[in-house]
Amino acid sequence: WLMQDCFALGHRVGVVANSDGHKGRPGASYPGASEFGAYGGLTCFLLDQLERDDLFDCLKNRRHYATTGARIHIDLSVTADTGVAHFAVDPVVQANLPVAVDRLIMGDIGCTASKAVDLKFSVHAPAPILQVDVLKGPDLVQTVRNPAPIKDSSRIRILWRGAMVKGRGARADWTGKAVFRDAKILKTAEINAWNPDRRLQQDGAEIHWSSVTAGNFGAFDVWLAEGPDATVAIETNHGSVELALREATAVPAVFALGGLYLELHVMRLPEVLDQGTLSAMITVPLAEGRDDPIWIRVTTEDGFQAWTSPIYFVDHG
Repeated sequence: WLMQDCFALGHRVGVVANSDGHKGRPGASYPGASEFGAYGGLTCFLLDQLERDDLFDCLKNRRHYATTGARIHIDLSVTADTGVAHFAVDPVVQANLPVAVDRLIMGDIGCTASKAVDLKFSVHAPAPILQVDVLKGPDLVQTVRNPAPIKDSSRIRILWRGAMVKGRGARADWTGKAVFRDAKILKTAEINAWNPDRRLQQDGAEIHWSSVTAGNFGAFDVWLAEGPDATVAIETNHGSVELALREATAVPAVFALGGLYLELHVMRLPEVLDQGTLSAMITVPLAEGRDDPIWIRVTTEDGFQAWTSPIYFVDHG
């Protein structure tokens, strides 16, 4: 929601991530048995050389991206049929003329005469990639999913996410129970289970969990032997839902529970994921008279995410 607030205010900012840990473990900031529920984030800076001046130039030009802790590699660029041009300095800060370039990369501020642009991305991750979301400001343009098939898959993911409020007091405590009917649980796997004192437990056809989120998400995967009338009933301290499992697809069923994006998601995943690279070119339409920040969000099978700094297209009539 920080980026959404920035877009609404007209700010042109980049994305960084770090930890709020106090245990002196940079790059390995586990929350442990505490009230915090997230692993420390990382920022990747696009540098030709690791020098102080280069680092600050990189920050000034927003040429960086953030992850929730995984070392994910991302290449992002945009081209257009009529060409693109780059502003060396944000034109709101200092008047300057755009210079024609072959392409724009993450963090750039540019313009084009085209009504749409072609966004190209390439992602390499240490775990299989679940999906890449192409975003324009706060809006989803398109989701590119792992091509592994989900037909006849027995794997269901149940996910909870969100926060209570912005800032202090954001933490949402979760206690939940999923009851499966006309289905036998074969195995389970926890996702983003960072607190060793909050563990997933199975009791017959029921799965119980306790978790903390503060804008991030927790989840578990369950592999089932499903009957024709298989259902899941989910009860949490924030709300309850029920779904026929034949309705579970790769597109999540999303149930809003109030708060700040407090939600439950139910989706079907491929039985096995093994592709840690994903590339695509997506056409993104542009609006007139306002900024169009174009960026991507990456989600891996094991629950890590990454967000690029946007490429800002500005109206330059």
